[in-house]
Parts: sequence; C-alpha cells; structure tokens
Amino acid sequence: MRTDSFSLDICHGLCGGSCPNVLPWNGEFETELKRVVLESGWPGFLKGWINGPVKAHQKFRISVAGCPNACSRPQIADFGLIRARKPEFVRELCIKCGLCAQTCDEDAIDLLNAGLVFDTNNCLYCGACQKICPTQAIIASEDGFRIVLGGKLGRHPRLATELSDIFSEEEVLNVLGKALVLYMEHYQHVKRFGDLFDLFGQDRVLKKLV
Repeated sequence: MRTDSFSLDICHGLCGGSCPNVLPWNGEFETELKRVVLESGWPGFLKGWINGPVKAHQKFRISVAGCPNACSRPQIADFGLIRARKPEFVRELCIKCGLCAQTCDEDAIDLLNAGLVFDTNNCLYCGACQKICPTQAIIASEDGFRIVLGGKLGRHPRLATELSDIFSEEEVLNVLGKALVLYMEHYQHVKRFGDLFDLFGQDRVLKKLV
C-alpha cells in the first residue's frame, strides 16, 4: 500500500502467498497500522513541509515481515515489524526426538539429558521449533512482533535498531504512534526518522518510545 505520505510493505507470505516460514497474523492489523498513521496527523504535516509532489525517500516507510527472513526488508524501513513467537518448553510432553534442534537454523536449541535448553541470545523467535514438534512440547509464551526502527538507504545507510522485546498488536500501534509524534516534533532537524538516533542517541530515542 502506497499513499502520498507513507508506504506500507507487507511480505508475500502475509498477503496470502505460499511461504513455509511465515507466522500467521490478523489481516485486519494492516488497517490498524494505516489508521494510526492517519490519526497521527502525519499526512497533513508532511504536505505542509514539502513543496510539490512527495518523493519516495520523504515518505514514512513501514514494513511487515512474516518471519526473520524479512523479505519485505524491515531492517531498512523507518518502522519495521517481524512476526515472532517466543518458545517455551513443556518438559513433560517432550519425547527427546531432537527434531527441534535439527530444525533450528540458529543453533539456539540443545537437547540434553534433562531436556531442551534454549539459547535466547541466538533465538530469532521464528516458531520453526514449535511447528516441527510432534507432541506440542514447545509452545509460544509470547506471540507478536519484533520492532526495528530507523532503517534507511541513501547516502548514509543505516540498519534499523531493534527494540528488546516481543510486542503485541496493541503495543506495536502504541509505539508507531509515538514514533510518528517524535518524528514530527523534530522534523526540522532531521531528514529521516533514523536520523533521530544520531540527534539524541539510541538510549534516549528508545526511552521515548517504550
């Protein structure tokens, strides 16, 4: 979805295409993301600053990916979302088949005598271990989105900064609204949303959003 003031890119898998990696989502969430942008006042605000047609790099870019493969490139969007499920081990259901450890591309699972051990530093919350488990010994303790902020290309490219958590739909919408307000408050000093991290520093920006 592209408008005069923002773009909303959603990966092929979430749009109904065939993808074995995608985690399903509530399709109405796309409408909610658009609603927050419109209610923030961003479209009218941008038109007040731009003379003539709005160029692609002046739009606020939102990107949503259904898995960590991130085909919609949220890492270079102003506001990026990656579907995520945090795994939790149900010890009494585990038959120690080892399928989860074999499936994990991040080496985030070890199968020990006492059962499974998750390495949270390596886990990308892709949900593959939950899908493959034949006894449902791995469940989702949290189901939502990873949020990445401030990505951009251009002369001075910047990969997005990730917030430390998994966020529900309601929390995502709240952070998006705050991000747009913060961007508009300091728009005269920055060209892209990611420039706020250089202006204020990462810790200060994240504190304002979460």
